[in-house]
Amino acid sequence: MSTVTDSGLQQLKDLITAGQLATQKQIADLNKKMEVGFANFDTKFAHLEGKINTLSGELSIIQSNQKGQDTRFWSLVFLILTTFIRAICKLAKFY
Repeated sequence: MSTVTDSGLQQLKDLITAGQLATQKQIADLNKKMEVGFANFDTKFAHLEGKINTLSGELSIIQSNQKGQDTRFWSLVFLILTTFIRAICKLAKFY
């Protein structure tokens, strides 16, 4: 067996310390990347939420316009039917 010297132990300790520092730096870099990624995600999510709210408002407007159009359509149908019935009644008086 070989004998272990103080300088060998010190080198081993330095290697372990350097490995730990490198690992800590990698973890810190990863944390920064994750923070940036989550910040970007939050921004995009907020933007998407705004678009959804806008679409919801526009759909509400479309629904209210559709109700108005339905009312006008049925009013037109009623007007056409009553005009047709009045025309038939006038023609019936001639016979």
